[in-house]
Amino acid sequence: MQGLQPQHMPQQGMPPYMMQSPPPPGMPPQGAAPLGLQQQPQWAPPPSSAQPSTYKQGRELLLRGRKFFEEGQTAQALNCFQEMSRLRSYDPHPNFWLGVVYEQMNCPQSAADSYSKCLRQALAQGMDSAQLRVNLGNVNEKLNHSTEAEFNYRRAIEIDEKNQAAHLNLGRLLLAKGEFAAAFQEFKRCSELGVSDVNLPLFYALALKGMGKEDDARAQLETFIARAENISGSAKTLAMAKRLLQDLSTNVSSSAPVTAP
Repeated sequence: MQGLQPQHMPQQGMPPYMMQSPPPPGMPPQGAAPLGLQQQPQWAPPPSSAQPSTYKQGRELLLRGRKFFEEGQTAQALNCFQEMSRLRSYDPHPNFWLGVVYEQMNCPQSAADSYSKCLRQALAQGMDSAQLRVNLGNVNEKLNHSTEAEFNYRRAIEIDEKNQAAHLNLGRLLLAKGEFAAAFQEFKRCSELGVSDVNLPLFYALALKGMGKEDDARAQLETFIARAENISGSAKTLAMAKRLLQDLSTNVSSSAPVTAP
């Protein structure tokens, strides 16, 4: 997803493939919420015990559920993915999509549970996914589980170092934690990857201000304000940026040396 929102949905068309990957090198602290995936797994071959008709029916349910979701019919989509999960208990696909639907319904705990189950299923098949990790990190944040969110964003970057959403969301999370230099490095990587988020200069400015680099922060604020002036829906953020720029400019004026008349 573009803008401030973390990466929620796979792109249109067939879902991105899961990446073959070893298990994560580290785990969150004891008591952390279960991990979840960020990317849809590919269609894994059905186990030898699965009936061909069940496999075909599951695929039809997936396609039908996605169509319902794209049309905004979340209840019908939910039914399709729940039935698919019942038919194909080994397949990560339905739980990924259940997580997406629950996010759309503003049910972050249900989304986290579905993504986590999807992750467990994928890891059991030797797969991991940056997109699923980003999605799980997003719902972790909504549930105020910042440690788990950071873990999942970092894991997404390990899987796909060029994942823009992972770097942007990790930077925002570090910024909120007051880790300004680390956040700045994530935003710098976003720029290198070509992230076009209109808010990126504002994030830079907040990180630079926290690092004590107020001149650079003012420059980034001016860039953000110039970009955001003509974008609808950004009035509140724009007003905040203008107040911050005024405060920084006042600080410069008050600290400027007094010259003799």
